Amino acid sequence: MEDIVKEAREAISLSHEYDRDNRREAMEDLRFTAGFQWSDAAKIERKNRPMITINRSSQFVRQVANPIRQNMPTIKVEPDGDEDSELAEVANGLFRRIQYNSSASHVYAGAVEHMVACGIGWFRIATDYLSDDSFDQEIMIKRIFNPLSVYADPSSLEPDRADMNWCLVSELMPRKAFEIEYKGKASASIDTPVNGDTNMNWGGGDYVRRAEYWRRKEVPKTIARLKDGQTVNITDMPKRQLDQLKSLGMIEATREAKGYKVTMDLVSGQDILAETYECPCKWIPLVPVVGVEIPLEQGVYRHGLIRFQREPQQLYNYFMSVAAESLGQQPKAPYMAKASAIGKYKNMWDNANVSPTPYLLYDGDEAPQRVAPPPLPAGLIQMAQMMEDSQKSTTGQFDAALGARSNETSGVAIQGRIEQGNQATSHFVDNLEHSLEHTGRILLDMIPKIYDTARTLKMKADDGTETEAQINQPTIGVDGTPMMINDLSQMKFSSVRVIMGPSYASRRAEAVQALTQLSQAVPAIGELGGDIIVRNMDFEGSEEMADRLRAVLPPQVVQATDPEAAQAMAPPPDPMAEMQMQGQAQAMQNELAAGEAKTAQEKAKARQEELKVQGVDLDNALKLKKLREPSPHQMARENAPMEAGN
Repeated sequence: MEDIVKEAREAISLSHEYDRDNRREAMEDLRFTAGFQWSDAAKIERKNRPMITINRSSQFVRQVANPIRQNMPTIKVEPDGDEDSELAEVANGLFRRIQYNSSASHVYAGAVEHMVACGIGWFRIATDYLSDDSFDQEIMIKRIFNPLSVYADPSSLEPDRADMNWCLVSELMPRKAFEIEYKGKASASIDTPVNGDTNMNWGGGDYVRRAEYWRRKEVPKTIARLKDGQTVNITDMPKRQLDQLKSLGMIEATREAKGYKVTMDLVSGQDILAETYECPCKWIPLVPVVGVEIPLEQGVYRHGLIRFQREPQQLYNYFMSVAAESLGQQPKAPYMAKASAIGKYKNMWDNANVSPTPYLLYDGDEAPQRVAPPPLPAGLIQMAQMMEDSQKSTTGQFDAALGARSNETSGVAIQGRIEQGNQATSHFVDNLEHSLEHTGRILLDMIPKIYDTARTLKMKADDGTETEAQINQPTIGVDGTPMMINDLSQMKFSSVRVIMGPSYASRRAEAVQALTQLSQAVPAIGELGGDIIVRNMDFEGSEEMADRLRAVLPPQVVQATDPEAAQAMAPPPDPMAEMQMQGQAQAMQNELAAGEAKTAQEKAKARQEELKVQGVDLDNALKLKKLREPSPHQMARENAPMEAGN
């Protein structure tokens, strides 16, 4: 026997022994939910007597699990900085793509039902090729059908088991199927049941045990911080490249860190059945969804919702069975009569309780008297009612939460009682969130290693619409340096958050209800937002009706939200109106031109008048000047004596 097989056998025995009590009780919880609620001893004791099973356990389980189905959490990435927002959007698109392609909501729902029913559920993150002729891989989220097929490391303490160093997923295969799939591998029984438990033998009868043995080993590594702020792993870096970084002074600091390597070996009780698989993740990709865990001296006690409902349920079944038995033992002929009175009518009286008879004949004067049946023991009914109330108390689910009519009459009171039930079971939702946070960390660790080639991926939006995104696409930057579009190898987010909320369809229904109620109080909302209300309704033709309602909205309303749509919604121009407007514009233009011409004429006439006035003034000035100047004769007479004197 190889060492790895021996190690796997010892590991599964250790896990089974440590968790033996929890596993036994969990199996009983599952059987109880399925309706197997009478013990073998009770069946022997009540042989040939009524054994009624009124299964309320499954109702309580679904009362907690189904609201989580309707409000399934979603995983989102929070960018560490503004520069990471674009990669965060790509990561969120990949999360939606992986979960949509995996039908992850159904996977989570199965794990939640197991958590509520028996205290723990499991699912896994796996990888697979896109097709048989492709090298591109895809990440998938898959269910683990039987939660008790997982044997975890008992030293792990985290509720999401992120710290477990090994884990096994085991199942019993039909021997003939094993021999066909693994030809040449031993299928004979090699051991006796472990610790007397027939569920733990590795071979026997018509079945052979096959197990996935996952191991997580610490691998030391050396990391370096570069001048540009990047952190790189230089453990296996080629010496030439490392020397070049050192010579260029790019390395600021180095330190030793912890790394992890996860592998999986598929084994039977004697052989290794397949080559070792190296997982592209530093965590074992198996995620539990845990109910309630209570630390005790002898170990951890784990339970779900049904554990403490089982005994009241058994007593409820018992008292109802005893009541039915008591009714069945009542006399079949509830009449007291003389034999002579019904002698010749015996056949009629014998069949009175089988076939409808309009009358019953008898002889004599004294009519047969009806005998009242013995009363049903009131104690049985009271005890059954007490056990019914005890089931509600142990699960925290009361009449209002179960849909039954109770003392509450107002909607607020009913909602308050439902909220009390939700508070009593909210820890199941919180534990699911914790597990999905770890799922997000696993996905973030695997994405850069699986989506490591240049691809164009179809992403899913919240509303189900598809968009395309290029990843790992080489290109040339503006400065001429090579760069990568959406380089997923640089995707290193430290924050993963889980958002609880209704699905997209549920949000649409809630939006319709809220807007309808609001429009009743404020009618203007219905007039201005009728297209939004109808668009969120889920009926054939809702989109077309919404478009028609939007088409009749006032243009200013559409303009406020979508200017381009408002322009497109504008009515086409009327040719006659356009010609009329052009004629009016031409008339106005002609009138304006005529006015301008008249104004020019008036200005010219005014100028002429102005020039004329200026000419008259000049003429008058010349005349005045001429009158003031002496004449030539006067100047001659004045100059004559002067010449004579000389």
